Amino acid sequence: MHIIRLVIRNFRNLTTLDIPLRKGVTCIIGENNTGKTNLLHALRLVLDGDLPGYARQLTLADVSESAAAEHPFQVVVAVEFSDFEDDVDASAFAAFFKVQENLARLTYRFRPNPTARDALEAEERDAEDLTIDDYRWEITGGGDEDPATIEWDKDFGRSIRISDLNDYLVVFLHALRDVVADLKSSRQSPLRRIIRSLRLPRDEQERLVEILSDANTQVASTDTIKRIGELLDERLSTTAGEAFKLSIGLGMSNPSFSAIERALTLLLSSDSHSRFEPGQNGLGLNNVLYVALLLQYFESRLDADECAGAVILLEEPEAHLHPQLQRVLLETLKANAVQVLITTHSTHVTAATDIDDYVVMSIGPDAAIDTHVPRTAGHLSDADRADLNRYLDATKSTLLFARRVILVEGPAEMFLVPMIAKHVCDIDLDRHGVAVVPIFGTHFAPFAKLFGPDRIRKRCAIVTDRDDEPAEEGEAPRNLGEHENEFVKVFAGDTTLESELAIEGMTEPLRLTAADLQTRKLRQALNADPIDLDRLGERILKAAEFRSKGRFAQVLSKHMHTATDAPEYIKDAIAWVTQ
Repeated sequence: MHIIRLVIRNFRNLTTLDIPLRKGVTCIIGENNTGKTNLLHALRLVLDGDLPGYARQLTLADVSESAAAEHPFQVVVAVEFSDFEDDVDASAFAAFFKVQENLARLTYRFRPNPTARDALEAEERDAEDLTIDDYRWEITGGGDEDPATIEWDKDFGRSIRISDLNDYLVVFLHALRDVVADLKSSRQSPLRRIIRSLRLPRDEQERLVEILSDANTQVASTDTIKRIGELLDERLSTTAGEAFKLSIGLGMSNPSFSAIERALTLLLSSDSHSRFEPGQNGLGLNNVLYVALLLQYFESRLDADECAGAVILLEEPEAHLHPQLQRVLLETLKANAVQVLITTHSTHVTAATDIDDYVVMSIGPDAAIDTHVPRTAGHLSDADRADLNRYLDATKSTLLFARRVILVEGPAEMFLVPMIAKHVCDIDLDRHGVAVVPIFGTHFAPFAKLFGPDRIRKRCAIVTDRDDEPAEEGEAPRNLGEHENEFVKVFAGDTTLESELAIEGMTEPLRLTAADLQTRKLRQALNADPIDLDRLGERILKAAEFRSKGRFAQVLSKHMHTATDAPEYIKDAIAWVTQ
């Protein structure tokens, strides 16, 4: 049993969201303030049996501004499930809210309460008189209406109690999680949950209690412990007086199996240390440890047929983890049967995730939150998705988090474009949220297809050359024009980047670069009077090829503060993407 669709309306900054989900790990990607955390909390409103009723009662701050501006309004969060027909527990759970064969739906709504609705229908109250106190939350199952379009005054499905949700396991791990505290918590600790899920036989519990009782007796009977107890007993007697005296002794708590559950702790060992508690361990490995315990708990419950399904809502799995461990954790999550939704800012996580598992959230040009699922985009062919899965490494995945993107061919442009923006155009690309992303080739087409009016609505400028014919059809600048739209534009130089640098406003940084790299013929071309710009372009290209284009551009970039001009096509790309 897993979630196949999520609908959110008017919850915080998520005015309209309707996305498909699938089994395994879904990676929710986006810059800050795009609503990734809000999406996870919305799921808890409709699914989490551990979320108390008062936490489901929203305030005006939880309602999108556009909806809250007018009464009456409603907040809707709906999930649809599939793949439960062949599982007895899942089928029994879904029976309360089944819509059709192998499709079930749960819906959370926050709308005017029945009294307010009746008064509005009878025209005894004006909608403008409603306050947030007139609104109430409800969870319903089933229903014939589409939650994406249901009106606020329409009843929808049958009522569901919070206790009805307990057969579906939901665990939320927020970004600022305190794993050590959760491991010690009698309520939150997955270790205690695992112990309870194993349902130890009564005789084994009694045997453990007997062992604890014997140990307690031995500890309490030692001379030192007895003496400390006597000292404390005397001190209390003189402090409180005979009328309020309590007898004091030292020992462990009253032996019981619940006491054993509370007292058990994880003991870790490594090559350098043995039997130490998680509090002495690093934050990153503790996060991995916690997730491992959760997965074991879920597996135990599922194997024992004690739950209908499970989902982990995990914020920033990369917290405190180095890149290799991030990838190991992600692969571990993928290998389990539990559905997982993660939010991330890590390019290492996105690079290790299939593009079919992306949900990309971004701030659109109208300041609304856009949500795009590449898997459902008809403009991406199977070959395009395969290409993107190969190409989107930790460097190129930056384009998913930036507000705007400049795609370039390689390291030369990667070094120079930000410096041209800063020193020639007086534009700080970082402050504009622009990422300069090298694709190390000319295969721009799959990347270009990610952006558009019905795709990821962020500007993407493609900066390329016309220096030679590409190896594959569709990669030439003239063919890239086929992918242009209001969010994608191609800016191509007439020749190579290096040849295009042969302009008067670039002579000073080129002189300094030639001196640093000791390129004699380039210095001769720069010292000619007058300078032959065509010949200069040839010498720049030869010097760059001799020293390597990336190295040449790297040295040139540190001298760009002396430039007064730059190639027009690069300046045009910078101006367009930062509009």
